[in-house]
Amino acid sequence: MPDHTRCRGDREHRRTVRCPREVAVAIDVYKRQGLARSTRTPPAELARLSRDPDKSIRLAVASNRAAPMAILKRLAKDEDWSVRREVAVHPAAPLSILELLAEDDRLVGEIARRIDLPESLGRRLAASPSTSVRQAISENPTTPAAILSSMEADETHWVRRGLLWNPATPDDVVARLEWARDLIDAACVCTRTSAARLQSLSSSQRADV
Repeated sequence: MPDHTRCRGDREHRRTVRCPREVAVAIDVYKRQGLARSTRTPPAELARLSRDPDKSIRLAVASNRAAPMAILKRLAKDEDWSVRREVAVHPAAPLSILELLAEDDRLVGEIARRIDLPESLGRRLAASPSTSVRQAISENPTTPAAILSSMEADETHWVRRGLLWNPATPDDVVARLEWARDLIDAACVCTRTSAARLQSLSSSQRADV
């Protein structure tokens, strides 16, 4: 084998073989991640892991369904966005934490899509200046009917389209929205569109041919 080929092979081999210290560190991180994810890990140990300098460990704690509220409150203020996001979608996150995280523009959409969104927070987000947040509320099938009704006059097409498609939207709201000119395309394929409106749309299409 030519010398230059052997040298290149040696360099590649050295790059793929870790030193014992690197292997030990990797194994330690793997073990801590396992503890952080386990619902059997004692709360005191989860509290310690929630302060771990490794983001992946804190992320695992935030996704742990057994994480106590005190730990979730701490991680809701974590410096890393991905850790805070896990708290935002955690099923046990209380209203106080969700209200805090809803102030983060990168997380509020995740909160608006929660199927267990508290009504008080849902009402607040329904009036958000963000179109994407209001759309998420209008599409959420667990949004209370009263909130959905209050969004009927929203100026944004995508928000009202979400209302038209949402199975939780009151029938009287759907009955008015299906006749909106800017929702014709949505009404044509929406399963909630009335027979009378579909007949009207069909007649209009034939007239245009």
